[in-house]
Amino acid sequence: MAPLRRLKSCPESLLEGFAARLSIINDSTASAGARLRAMEQLESRALGKPKETLEHQDGKTEVDRAMDEMSIEDLEALVQQGRHLRAVEQAAAANETAEVDD
Repeated sequence: MAPLRRLKSCPESLLEGFAARLSIINDSTASAGARLRAMEQLESRALGKPKETLEHQDGKTEVDRAMDEMSIEDLEALVQQGRHLRAVEQAAAANETAEVDD
């Protein structure tokens, strides 16, 4: 979208706020603090408000965290169930193949 078209589609209150901040920035009689505040407001309006907090992400999924809390015995039982399930699936696939060959 062209910049001029974007300006025309902006709400009038937004344009007035933008113009007011620009006039403060360009006003040589305004205090340095007021000018800096106006620049920061324009910047945050353009870039969005910066996130003040840090989020710690350990990269683990819910499953990883749940497994970290499991005992060795529970993990071993889970592995055995997985092996049993794989054997059942392989047997079912072999039966399907044998039926197709017949």
